Amino acid sequence: MKFTRQWSKRHMTLALLLCSVVLNFQTILAQEKPNIIVFIADDASIDFGCYGNKGIQTPNIDKLAAEGIKFNNAFLTAPQCSPSRTSILSGQFAHTIGTEDLHNPLDNLTKLVPHYLRQAGYFSGMMLKGHLGKHGHDQFDWQDSGYPAYGDGTWFKEIRRNTKNFIEAATNQPFFLWVGFIDPHRSYQNEPIGAAAVHQPENVTVPPYLIDDEATRKDLAAYYDEIHRMDGNIGKILEELEKKGKLDNTIIFFISDNGFPFPRGKGTLYDSGIQTPLVVKWPKRIKKGQTYNGLTSTIDLAPTFLDLAGVKVPSQFYGNSLKSILLNPKDNPTNHTYVFSEKNWHGWDDYL
Repeated sequence: MKFTRQWSKRHMTLALLLCSVVLNFQTILAQEKPNIIVFIADDASIDFGCYGNKGIQTPNIDKLAAEGIKFNNAFLTAPQCSPSRTSILSGQFAHTIGTEDLHNPLDNLTKLVPHYLRQAGYFSGMMLKGHLGKHGHDQFDWQDSGYPAYGDGTWFKEIRRNTKNFIEAATNQPFFLWVGFIDPHRSYQNEPIGAAAVHQPENVTVPPYLIDDEATRKDLAAYYDEIHRMDGNIGKILEELEKKGKLDNTIIFFISDNGFPFPRGKGTLYDSGIQTPLVVKWPKRIKKGQTYNGLTSTIDLAPTFLDLAGVKVPSQFYGNSLKSILLNPKDNPTNHTYVFSEKNWHGWDDYL
């Protein structure tokens, strides 16, 4: 009996040690998987310092480009908010999933990136603007306290706190965080969601297809201020990630959902309506100061997110993973020969 009791204690101790080893091993495996964060602007063209605009102040986004890779010819699948966003997260074109018109919600069958990442142990979150419809939003594990209020400034005052809350909610799981800013969407305002104006009309760059007058310059300066405010909030989120020790193992994407809200921009198929900034930083894998000039489509982002997480890409996804380009842009000079974008209803119908 004495031997049996001692043997039981030994087995119990061994079992506890094995459980501890397994749990620690699972934690290590989870930590090895990279976190993914996507910053998406609302109505921004490539008006950033890293893309050659010398009159705008975007230090945080410029730093991401300097420390990662910048895609110079990236294009969206739609020049409108909800079609573009649902396409990015579903890996399909908007017309194939029924979201081709503005405000069309995602149906209850289409699966988004968070659904697939959950299979690999990822915890997903959405901050700020979604514009995906209820079924799209419900596929995320976590949403910030500001949703679905819009435009009252609450999100931006609490952005650091919400970032902290999300990281704590994710615990030791790798995470996917979608941050949908409402900047630089009209209407432009400095208060209550921002600081005083920092850009002056005389310092903006007026595109050749806009009238270069005082009204246009003032409007562009206000647009620059909105981008600058978004840039500052990106800095706040990155600071919180670093404070929590999560930044080094996080892949950061920065994109826009469509072009700027000016003539030939948002809602049009001109380059200024569908070209997007695409900046990616991956401290552990991407060499600093890389650029890629090949044609790139945001249809490639969903398969890229899954590939980076080690998840099999579904057959219904149209695009291809950009992982090899992120790691070796010079060895992958051609991504697409053509890219495709579609324009549909956005408050009015166009007739030929």
